[in-house]
Amino acid sequence: MESKAAVPSCDANRNCPRLEGRGWVISKWETAPDRNREFKYYRLTEKGKKQLLVEESQRKQMMEAVARVMWPAPSKES
Repeated sequence: MESKAAVPSCDANRNCPRLEGRGWVISKWETAPDRNREFKYYRLTEKGKKQLLVEESQRKQMMEAVARVMWPAPSKES
């Protein structure tokens, strides 16, 4: 099952063309059945899913580094 998320048009969001250009997302326009309006939907590609894992790992490493600085472990003095 594909998950879809309605987000603003790429014209209103600078990241969309960059993500599409890198092949991380694909988009398509659809008319909502209950509205008389088109929405642009984005879906992660396999390449995008792999990149998401990389980004999540890097963010986790950064958060752990910041935590070590902010809350250092008590030192063991002998």
